[in-house]
Amino acid sequence: GAGVVGLLDIFGFEVLEENSFEQTCINFANEKLQCYFNDAMLASEQEEYATEGIDWAHVPFLDNLEVLQVLDGRSTGLFRTLDDQSLLATASDASFLQVLGDRHGASPHFSRPRLAHTSFVINHSSGPVEYEASGFLEKNRDQLFADLSEMLAASSIPLLASLFASDAPQRSGARVKQGASARPRAAKAAQHISVSAKFREQLSALLKALDATKPAFVRCIKPNGEKSASLFDSRLVSHQLHCSGVLAAVKISRAGFPTRVPLLDCANRYRVLAPAGGPPLPVGLGQDARSFVGALLSHLKVEPGRFQIGRTKAFLRAGVLVRLEEALAHALGHSAALLQAAARRTPGTQPVRVARAAAAALQSAARRSQAR
Repeated sequence: GAGVVGLLDIFGFEVLEENSFEQTCINFANEKLQCYFNDAMLASEQEEYATEGIDWAHVPFLDNLEVLQVLDGRSTGLFRTLDDQSLLATASDASFLQVLGDRHGASPHFSRPRLAHTSFVINHSSGPVEYEASGFLEKNRDQLFADLSEMLAASSIPLLASLFASDAPQRSGARVKQGASARPRAAKAAQHISVSAKFREQLSALLKALDATKPAFVRCIKPNGEKSASLFDSRLVSHQLHCSGVLAAVKISRAGFPTRVPLLDCANRYRVLAPAGGPPLPVGLGQDARSFVGALLSHLKVEPGRFQIGRTKAFLRAGVLVRLEEALAHALGHSAALLQAAARRTPGTQPVRVARAAAAALQSAARRSQAR
């Protein structure tokens, strides 16, 4: 099918003078995307080296899985706790904060300020953020019930119907048949979906779409916290580069092998450069393929530290592939020049051969006449 180029623009972590439920959702989304970046650029990179059997020194990087456990743990995460509290008629922001503290009080990524009794602090991968818990339950509850969503989705006004089209099926699917033994809490949960639950579902759909792509990342760095021109805060910039994983990505790229070529592809493409009397051209993966590619690179005088042969790929340092392409271009160019010279020489030398043959025949006839 046709390819698609998508652009995802993320504002980044949001830290205001007063942070509430909205900033929690925004910063949670950034933590999930940072985890995606870590998996795509850092963890998977090093996992491939281990899978291919490449001699490699592990590069540590800032992992945010513990922060995500606090925010979105399966049963004790902040959002799960918030949803549970939102279902209780007697719950309040204070009870939500109390349960949250009981569950994560021992975590290094959660704390309660001593002087502020209605707030909590999440130690994000980019730094600590203090959130005001007041209003969390009210903002998380969705008072628009499923019946109303379905009614609005069936509206004859196209704009109004489009606004609720995605909600109505979701809410209908959330309903369950209530039997005589159904608990009131389950019945209440079936009637609506919380704001945080819908937000997490949409975020999961976004990450699933990203998993189907080949990502490239552009990191924007704030030069200062004053939003002023010609002002460079080196400490702030260094902190951003460290927390965003850029420094770890650069270390891995510099220490690693950015170019990976499948062994059979490498052998077939550069076979004309192979040394005479070396290993035969491989027909499948295995020791033959590794020996052939290793002998090829050694014959081209590529230093041993600038390449490694894995189980299925040749791992090359920066610049090695350029050398291979230049050597291939030179070899093919030399062969082409020899063929062109031979092709041009044939029509040019034909008259000379005929003249020489005629001259030899005349000389032979003249000598025979003289001999008589």
